[in-house]
Amino acid sequence: MPTVLTVLRVVAVVRWVLLAWMVGIVVVAGGDDALRAPAGAWAAVIVVFCAATYATWALRRRPDALLSPRYAVSEAVVAFALSAIDGWVFEPGHVFATSQSLATQYPLIAMVSVGFAVGPFVAARAGQSC
Repeated sequence: MPTVLTVLRVVAVVRWVLLAWMVGIVVVAGGDDALRAPAGAWAAVIVVFCAATYATWALRRRPDALLSPRYAVSEAVVAFALSAIDGWVFEPGHVFATSQSLATQYPLIAMVSVGFAVGPFVAARAGQSC
């Protein structure tokens, strides 16, 4: 379990780094008038903030909750939602451009959670279909 806790701590730190990166993307895109729906982008930032806050709290109080299938599904739903609203939040053509996605690397974090909950082979197969 110590190795699992170490990896969960690393993932918690990565979530906060990802949140900071996401805020930077929204701020820069807003300054470039690339955002079509700034309220939606900031709502996504709030969702990721809540997810990072819960994961950090759970890591300190109930780390086993971060290993449950229910948590893994919630992470996958957030990752899918962030990827899905990317095209709605930004101006048309953003999805096919070389600019940063609103989801940044959240799908990778979700696959780590799925890997902990159901095993790495199932997570790898799920990651291939994203």
